[in-house]
Amino acid sequence: MRLAADACIAGSLVRALREAGHDVIYAMEGPPGVPDIQILADAFAGSRLLLTEDHDFGALAVREGHPTHGVILIELYGLSDERRNQRVLSVLALGDAELANRFTVIEPSRTRSRTITI
Repeated sequence: MRLAADACIAGSLVRALREAGHDVIYAMEGPPGVPDIQILADAFAGSRLLLTEDHDFGALAVREGHPTHGVILIELYGLSDERRNQRVLSVLALGDAELANRFTVIEPSRTRSRTITI
């Protein structure tokens, strides 16, 4: 799966995603201080789902209607790195067809998702 990981995503999660075969670009590996709107635009241009822990991306994609291939908000505070990585990988296993053009929230015990309409 093609993913873009925001700077707030832990490097250990990015490594786990890559080890699982996902194609991940990581904001921390690029220039510093890139605005959220540019990160979202770059992910869209590359047909990548955006992974983030930043609620601002929900506002940009859902409320303001900026184009996106899909946003996955990770809310897994307090979980170990291993458990967090497993949880995210289990949701990504749903596949691009189930996650594209959606705003998905991953929580420890549930996953919520809604279609993004522009």
